[in-house]
Amino acid sequence: MRLDGKERVVFEKFPGDPDAMKTALETPYKNGRLIKGVVGTAFEFNKEIDRLLWVRKTFGTSSEDMESAYAAGVAVAFKTRFLAVRIISDSEFNAPQLQRISGDYCAAFVVDMIRE
Repeated sequence: MRLDGKERVVFEKFPGDPDAMKTALETPYKNGRLIKGVVGTAFEFNKEIDRLLWVRKTFGTSSEDMESAYAAGVAVAFKTRFLAVRIISDSEFNAPQLQRISGDYCAAFVVDMIRE
């Protein structure tokens, strides 16, 4: 990223905002378990178990998505707080069928989190 329009800045990770993280962890979640973890994010869709295991072992990820790094980069550029909040809709490890209701669960949790 070129935050000043000149020098290129490389980010290996985007830490979540500590206050937002604290609020998220203190917000009750009724539809499953709530964990603090590392979201592995890249411009790829991956269903290969060996690759997912490698990513988890190498980077210590708890889940994977395709957009959190990009949203975090925008937050850095605009000097605003950021936290990736994910509700797992499907998993090659446990539940490969997409649970469409997960989007509703995530939206409701974020609203509850903001109200905290």
